[in-house]
Amino acid sequence: MPAEQPAANALIEQLRESLGLLQVAFDAATEAMLILDEERKIRWANQKAADLWGRGLTPLLTGKPFAELVLLERVDGQPIPPDAPTHPLQLMRLGDGERRYRLSSGQPSSAPQLLRWTAIQGLRASFVLLIIRDLGPLETALLEQRRFVNRLAHELRTPLAILSGSLHQLARKARLPGKQEQRLQQACEEANRMGDLLDKLLVLSELDTDQFPWCFEAISLRTALESWIQGLPAADSARIKLNLNGDIPDLVLDPKALEQVLSHLLQNSLRFSNSASPVQITASAGPDHIEIQFSDWGPGIGTAMGHSAVFDRFTRLEEHRDSGRGEGAGLGLSVVRSLMEGMGGEVFCRPNRDLDGLQQPGMVVVLRLPKPSWGDGVSAAPAAERRDPV
Repeated sequence: MPAEQPAANALIEQLRESLGLLQVAFDAATEAMLILDEERKIRWANQKAADLWGRGLTPLLTGKPFAELVLLERVDGQPIPPDAPTHPLQLMRLGDGERRYRLSSGQPSSAPQLLRWTAIQGLRASFVLLIIRDLGPLETALLEQRRFVNRLAHELRTPLAILSGSLHQLARKARLPGKQEQRLQQACEEANRMGDLLDKLLVLSELDTDQFPWCFEAISLRTALESWIQGLPAADSARIKLNLNGDIPDLVLDPKALEQVLSHLLQNSLRFSNSASPVQITASAGPDHIEIQFSDWGPGIGTAMGHSAVFDRFTRLEEHRDSGRGEGAGLGLSVVRSLMEGMGGEVFCRPNRDLDGLQQPGMVVVLRLPKPSWGDGVSAAPAAERRDPV
């Protein structure tokens, strides 16, 4: 036993030295780093964080609630209360993620910061590492470009709405010769197509600039799906077969965003499937996520590269081009992916296979949403109080 004591002391000293070196490395970082416990209080901070909120002394941060110490604003300068659905403390319940914010400093010209949070696994208690850093020049330029697209989309909505309304009014009242009436109908269809394109661009630009009006709430997946189906036209809802497998727990999500996701998938399926083909929606619970499978029996996608590329913006696969069928702009599935990522989930597609593994016509779009995690320490506010202020 006495012979083992020097070895143990040497090991302890080595660990202390390693921890000291790690602390030096963290204090030299240009990013502010914080570790939060289950109660959202700061358990550890590096020197950069202490310079920002602790007058240069890290002990002044330990034990302080993050929500009281760090005040955040949206990129457009609107304040974000801690119970808002887009506040990091609420988004942490959905898993790891990142988002741009402004640190509230009383200066409207303060630069946006990138906040990234990651759960620390393998410990008896739950902790989250939060990293706050400045945007790089390329990130800042990209953000400004996306904000310009956002402003442009807003400016175009009013004149396009006036144009579309005038065309539809003319189509109802005018009695034109055959060819002129056909051209008027084409103009109405193109105006509608432009309006749909503008709506999708606006959603994407709001998501890109962290200005999307999220409204998260705890809700039953069955309730969300049935509510969406009830709001569809009768002809569309009749095509849907809903199958929920087993006991699916409540999810924390934005019901309206989920409805947008499902509506874009349904539009895509109806465009490429024949009128007699059903659309099947199944859902099941995994260990740490809920999986929703959206299946149709249309032409499908022939290559693995196509399965990935179909979610890229303005992508229209050559194998799906048909002059007899109206084409979209290739943005619907991009909106689906961005909305799913905003809710902490993911989306991918795969071939449609039967129980024996044989490939069938059509494809399956898989939506995965995380089960709420690390949320027991914070009580959820009512949905009406948790809307992000716009």
